[in-house]
Amino acid sequence: ANIINAMYSVIDQIFIGQGVGYLGNAATNVAFPITTICLALTLLIGIGGAANFSLELGRGNDALAEKTVGTVVWMAAIVGVTLAAVVESC
Repeated sequence: ANIINAMYSVIDQIFIGQGVGYLGNAATNVAFPITTICLALTLLIGIGGAANFSLELGRGNDALAEKTVGTVVWMAAIVGVTLAAVVESC
């Protein structure tokens, strides 16, 4: 999947360079790290929350599993708003 994603990015850069020019390539090169950061944070929160949720359900702690879901949702919202504010200020 990573190889396909990398090839997709390279092919995109070729077409954007041909169609829009160097400014289009510059814009996508600025946006790509932001996209990678968003994906990394999403995976961090999602996979970590799912693992904790599953562990608590396995232990029979339904109340703590529900609390974990609530924490993950709030954490995702806070990280999303913070990231949007940081990106907007740049």
